[in-house]
Amino acid sequence: MRILFIVENGIQESLAIATLASSIRQYNHETDMVLFSHTPNLYDYIQQTKPDIIGFSIITGSHKFAYELGRKIRVSTGIPIIAGGPHATFYSQHLADSGTFDYICRGEGEEPLSNLLNNLEDGKSGHRIPGIWANQDNVWYKNDVGPTVENLDARPIPDRSLFFKYKFLRNMTLKRFVTGVGCPYPCTFCHSINFMRETSGKGKFM
Repeated sequence: MRILFIVENGIQESLAIATLASSIRQYNHETDMVLFSHTPNLYDYIQQTKPDIIGFSIITGSHKFAYELGRKIRVSTGIPIIAGGPHATFYSQHLADSGTFDYICRGEGEEPLSNLLNNLEDGKSGHRIPGIWANQDNVWYKNDVGPTVENLDARPIPDRSLFFKYKFLRNMTLKRFVTGVGCPYPCTFCHSINFMRETSGKGKFM
């Protein structure tokens, strides 16, 4: 399977997408990424590269971009669209009601996305995969989030090459590294407390 991630602009590389790319490549799936801001002929690129599925990692504030562009791509090409990220986790029903997406990934994405691509490649459905909401024949199958990944050493190194093919990102003097997952504090202004509730009983949060 070949997945194309579409990112609105290139302020900095997304470690989430870079980690997803490394994870699914372990199962011999192909990954690609384009910056919408730097791809004037997006539909031509899609036709040339022929992805099997297109992905958006969504944070609140950028969701309208994903809704509108995803819907246009889905209508014009028929390629399935999957959404993940914080907005997809906490506003899943809103995404389902938008009419844009075929799949919604909730919570940690590495294992659910890998399992979904494995199933689709084998001709199976994705409606029973933990962490995945799947739309089949206009019926949404809503699975709970899967277990947390407690052993961070089991995760592959993020594949930054997806982003570093753009010279301005490659040459940026600031590079981000994340050395942990989760947070012990229940601050009311942060999404962390909500995700803590979502993953309650599914393993270590931090």
